[in-house]
Amino acid sequence: MSNTTSGNRYISLTVVFILLSIIAGVTYVYLNSNRINQNTVMDNGSGQGSTLDKITSCSDNSEYLSIDEALSVDPQTVCNISLAGQSLESVPEEILQFPNIEKLSLHTNQLTSIPESLEKLSNLKQIDLGANRFSEFPVQLLKIASLEIIEIGFNELKSIPAEISGLTNLKLLAINKNNITVLPESIVSLSKLEMLEASENQLSSLPQNFGSLSNLNALFLHDNNLNSLPASLANLGKLENLGLKNNNLSEISSLVKPLANLKVLSVSGNNFSADEIQNIKSSLPQDTDTDI
Repeated sequence: MSNTTSGNRYISLTVVFILLSIIAGVTYVYLNSNRINQNTVMDNGSGQGSTLDKITSCSDNSEYLSIDEALSVDPQTVCNISLAGQSLESVPEEILQFPNIEKLSLHTNQLTSIPESLEKLSNLKQIDLGANRFSEFPVQLLKIASLEIIEIGFNELKSIPAEISGLTNLKLLAINKNNITVLPESIVSLSKLEMLEASENQLSSLPQNFGSLSNLNALFLHDNNLNSLPASLANLGKLENLGLKNNNLSEISSLVKPLANLKVLSVSGNNFSADEIQNIKSSLPQDTDTDI
């Protein structure tokens, strides 16, 4: 009787063990299969993350001074690269390896153009092309809608394309020390523009609707050939800094009087009479810093 009971118990334990083994095997297969499927979604069989996992904005704000240095980290995280002062005659194509870059400095080189492919940097917010050898405004920039700052002073530009009006996020435009004779009428469409630096050009006038730049905070037009200013300039209610030194102006008092937020006015080196100088001073807010 005892042997029979032991035998039955042994058989029962064996059956239970077999059942548990089957369940465990099925569970392993399911989990392993599920893991493989997850990896497939993550990897897409190419060693790269899926579209859902790709980084779409940069996070590393360090300034990298060479392509190699920037490639030492994850290129998708790089925000800021400066290749300034490296005697470059062309923009390295490797710059496209940083799809989320926001700031690119290429000033003080020997550049005369930029590659068409640069327009692929759709997250670029700031580019500095100052002190190069550009004779024409790089039209590729007109296709980078994210741009907020363009610095292209100290070149040989003769004009600014009308299509610049398409850069609706532009906040700062520095085109000083070029050979520009006229600004396009369309520039007044840059509703977010806060600063325009256009000193040391050959401007003799401004667009009549210039006062439509309602967010303009700083305007620098030193060392041009301006004989007069448009009446709409009086509409620049947010203007705090106005620089007009060394032009051919004879009257501005009626234009600056409505500028209630003006803090700095630099207008020396013009053709103001003694009476006009007095009119200018009396037209300004009391705490305005002046150079007349």
